[in-house]
This record gives sequence, C-alpha cells and structure tokens, in this order.
Amino acid sequence: MSDEVEEMKTVIAFIFGKHGKKELPENKFYFSLSMEMRWCNVMQAKNFVSKALSLDLMRREGNMLKPNFSLEDISIPFGFRPSPSIFKFEEKDIFSRIADRCGISRDDLIKRAKEISMEKKLSEEVAALYYAYTKRKDVTEFLDEIMSKGLT
Repeated sequence: MSDEVEEMKTVIAFIFGKHGKKELPENKFYFSLSMEMRWCNVMQAKNFVSKALSLDLMRREGNMLKPNFSLEDISIPFGFRPSPSIFKFEEKDIFSRIADRCGISRDDLIKRAKEISMEKKLSEEVAALYYAYTKRKDVTEFLDEIMSKGLT
C-alpha cells in the first residue's frame, strides 16, 4: 500500500480512536478533522472522506461512517499530525470519480455512457450514473452535483 493510503488509515484510526467509537456521523468526522484538530478546512475534510470512501478505507451506512479495516491494527505515533498534503486533492471531473468508483477507466466509462445516453435519451453524466447503478455501485454522492447542473 502507498504511503498516502497508510497515512490516510492513520488519520481515520486517529479520529475514530479520539471519539472511542467504531462509527461516526459523517458531519462529526468532518468537524473533527477541520474544527477540533484544525488539520484542514471543511471542504478538504469532505474531499478526504470522499477519497477514503473511493479507496474503500471507509464505508457509508446511512449518515454514519465506518472504517473498513481494524482500528487496532493501526499504530498511531505520539504527537501524530498528518502531513498537509494528505488533505490536498486534485478535483477530478464527475466521469473520473464515477469511473474510480466502478473500477474502470474514464475512457471506458465515457464510451459506455455515450451508448446508454443514445439508447435511453439521457445526458452522458446521468448515463454514467445509470451505468454505475447497474453495477451495484453507490453513486448517491454524485446525485446533487448532477441535479444542480440541471442534467437529465
């Protein structure tokens, strides 16, 4: 596993350990990263959670976040403070993020979305969501973004 993923796991274990819980409300996780620990701002905290979910380090159950690894297996160094770069993410377009969720390339997703778009008379973005949904991938986090653009 990459150093970045290991550091992300340490951050996740730290936050859950700080609260003494194995699940946390998503907003509490954001608040803890940004306001309590002051490691990042709220938007960076949300991006961190999105990346952790896409890397399968955590899962969302309702509005709760749960780690996908044993918290006890992570050693947290005394005085732990993550590197600021762990909270910096390049903004990917929606096709890249859906492709990541599906485990396929962006180009493959766009090709499939174009086919679905023509067949079902949908925008390519909505067709990409439909494709992910047919593969039983949770794409609810993308719905607001698509709807805010007025796409159908």
